[in-house]
Amino acid sequence: MSRLPSLSILLIALLSLPAHAIDLGGNWTKSEMRNVIVYSNARDFTTKAIVTNIERMRGALGHIMGLRTESAVPTTIFVFDGEAAFAPVRKAVFGTRGPELVGFFTHSGGRFFVAMEIDAGARGDRVAYHEITHSLIENTAAGLPLWYQEGVAEFYSTFTVKGKAVVVGSIPKAFVDTMLETGLMPLRRVFAIDTRSPEYNGEHAGPFYATSWLFVHYLLVGAPQRAGQLGAFLELLDAKKPIEVAFQTAFGTTPEQFQGELWSYVNRPKLQVVSYTFPDLNAISVPSPVPVESAEVVRAFEPMLPRQPAQ
Repeated sequence: MSRLPSLSILLIALLSLPAHAIDLGGNWTKSEMRNVIVYSNARDFTTKAIVTNIERMRGALGHIMGLRTESAVPTTIFVFDGEAAFAPVRKAVFGTRGPELVGFFTHSGGRFFVAMEIDAGARGDRVAYHEITHSLIENTAAGLPLWYQEGVAEFYSTFTVKGKAVVVGSIPKAFVDTMLETGLMPLRRVFAIDTRSPEYNGEHAGPFYATSWLFVHYLLVGAPQRAGQLGAFLELLDAKKPIEVAFQTAFGTTPEQFQGELWSYVNRPKLQVVSYTFPDLNAISVPSPVPVESAEVVRAFEPMLPRQPAQ
């Protein structure tokens, strides 16, 4: 069975497994920035590179999207060095029959928590980038549609650094697999989904995430003829216009007709990515990780453990 990439995120706060102590083992370090705290049992060089890229990503999103990068509370990230270190934690959280994720998250007490594996090809960092995007959006604007929040978070979750440039918008393989297996979710249904919907939670969330990502990707980089229409659609929705009216006004077509455009787009031989150049991208400096007692890491990890619902 192939391991699932970071898109297949389960909101562990919704699971009803009993809370229990967890042995995280290993030698841990802590890297504390103003907006991010990273606990890691990877090598210091690797940890420092991860923290540096997280800071680069935050700065890049501030420039690209005009988001506020200063948060009231930091995002806490746990980095596990490879599958051998991460598998026992995943098993403790999701059980023996849980999905083989390379990262997962929770949102507790107004704070974001991320656990991720670093391993060749695992791209557990996508979970961190996804959640950082959420935290910055939440820090800047309220009331944005769920499909937009998830589509944008997935768009920027593929963040990579190449020299003095950042590249975003790569297509996650999981989305290709989902779209080939289940097709696209109808846009009308995508727009109706909220955090209580079964299509948003658990193992059946793939089509919602994939279609939200494709819709946002197409409008941001794949359809220059539709430049500005996404913003117009969001403004109309914010003004409480019905979906049918808002969509027709913004895009000049119906969701069903637009769905055909998305299918044509996803069948292109190659989808575009976007590259942004920042002269000071490599000037970011982060402190070296410092050793920390495992007891502190266990306490910090507690919000990520599922809780038994109150009786």
